[in-house]
Amino acid sequence: MRVDLQDLSQRVVIVSGKGGVGKTTVTGLLARLLEDGGSSVLAVEVDPRESLHRLFGVQPSGGEAVTVSPHLRLLHLTYQQALEAVVRAQIGSGWLRRRILGSSAWAHVAAGAPGFKELAVLWWLYRQLDSSQDERWTPHTIVLDAPAGGHTAAWLQAPFLVADAVHSGPVAEEAQRLARRLRDGEQTAVVLVSTAEEMPVTETLEMQAALRQMLGQGGARLCFMNCVYAAPDSADRDDARRDSALAHWVRRADDQAEEMRRLASTIGTPVQLLPMLPVTSGPALLDGLTTHLGDVLRPSNDGEGDS
Repeated sequence: MRVDLQDLSQRVVIVSGKGGVGKTTVTGLLARLLEDGGSSVLAVEVDPRESLHRLFGVQPSGGEAVTVSPHLRLLHLTYQQALEAVVRAQIGSGWLRRRILGSSAWAHVAAGAPGFKELAVLWWLYRQLDSSQDERWTPHTIVLDAPAGGHTAAWLQAPFLVADAVHSGPVAEEAQRLARRLRDGEQTAVVLVSTAEEMPVTETLEMQAALRQMLGQGGARLCFMNCVYAAPDSADRDDARRDSALAHWVRRADDQAEEMRRLASTIGTPVQLLPMLPVTSGPALLDGLTTHLGDVLRPSNDGEGDS
């Protein structure tokens, strides 16, 4: 299967998957591929454990954008940063902002108001695209390494919950605006990541069902199946009868093939396979996957259809 990167030309691409399936790797891979296709890209992670920088071999973000290349930057965003950005945008600078951020009432609201932190992060993401914070560099696309698994569904649901609960005022207006942008297939795309195992596939299908109900547009735009073993041929199967290590590989590959068929038959969106590579996580892994997908995920300039 060949997938045109123009299918992921949305302003915000949200990457989600069960913990441990390679969600951060796919975030970095998409950021690299979109950059290679001519976009200026900001890759963002919100997990407290900062890890995206290791994939690119650069210094940790620490809350500041790190330049990977002229058209690619990465950032570790905390909920506190997003919340403070909301206050700055609404109040501006000065003593009032400092008093609000330093108050115990604000701390309780920021920590406990349902959906408020998630709403602030989504607001922050789209605001980077709406108004440049750096006149010398503005991202065309933001790729977000979202929270793991079912947390993403609850996270994306925040604007809808807030819009239902608050019917007037700036918070309600912003929640409604974010809900529209999440449902707009030209502005936002969700990409799912799984491995070819029973539990990750089941959770991926559950996530896709939740996305269809919440966002419409067929749910996720694309699904990556990560760490796929090479398929054994007949000679491999013959050798496996005499070699226990080969026998284990054949059984594992067959189990994966069954789970891949289950996912592909149900998910209703393109599934792109990523091979298990003999490298550790880091720039070598990113380079290997980028090379592997060079002929699959790239902008189509020749007008040819997918094959």
